[in-house]
Amino acid sequence: MRSRHLWILRITTVVAFAAVLFAACGGDDGGGAEGEDEGGSSISLSAVDNSFEPAELEVPSSGQVTVEFTNDGDNPHTFTSDEGGFDSGTVEGGQSKTVTFEAPDKEISFLCTVHGESMSGTIVPEG
Repeated sequence: MRSRHLWILRITTVVAFAAVLFAACGGDDGGGAEGEDEGGSSISLSAVDNSFEPAELEVPSSGQVTVEFTNDGDNPHTFTSDEGGFDSGTVEGGQSKTVTFEAPDKEISFLCTVHGESMSGTIVPEG
């Protein structure tokens, strides 16, 4: 139960941080900064015990995807996809890692390399 409360607290913190960040970036004249990725997507993913929450990530069908991967369990975990070309590296309990990758054009799988196929999920492009 404590783990669930910590997960809710972390999600709330991430949402509040994002709101402050987006508010601070307001007032743009629409020109966009050099290197800015328009149309990107940001998603939160949590590892708890030996599962991902959620186990299915729905992402846009194009553009950059940024996943804030948080380990809410005690065991070390990774967020890795050979198909997607990304690997968070080992994330210890209570730690987070941001992973950015190009949105796939088809469904791909991800897993925790510490736990293998028993701890896996899918990334599904919208529409």
